[in-house]
Amino acid sequence: MTGKVKSTGSMSKAKATHHTEHRGNRYVRCEAARQAVLEAADDLLAEFGFAAVTIEGIAARARVGKQTVYRWWLSKTDVLMEAFLRYPGACFFTRTW
Repeated sequence: MTGKVKSTGSMSKAKATHHTEHRGNRYVRCEAARQAVLEAADDLLAEFGFAAVTIEGIAARARVGKQTVYRWWLSKTDVLMEAFLRYPGACFFTRTW
C-alpha cells in the first residue's frame, strides 16, 4: 500500500455546491471596498494627520477587515498616497495647532 487515499466520489452534491455558492470575497478584490478604504483614508488624513492614521483605523472607518486593506496596498503610506492622488483637493488639513 502506498499510503495514498483513493477518492470514492461520495461527496454529496450539497457539499459540492456549497463551495461554488460562496458569496464572500476571500480572494477577489472588491472595487466597492477599495473605494470605501480610499475615502476612509482621505477622511482620516484630513481629520487627524498622517501620524495618527493607522491601517486598523482605516479598516474600521471603511467597515472592512485589515486584510482587505492589505490585499490592495502594502502599507499605510501606499493607501494614503493613492487617496491623496485620487482626491487631490480633499486632503487639506482642517486642524489648527
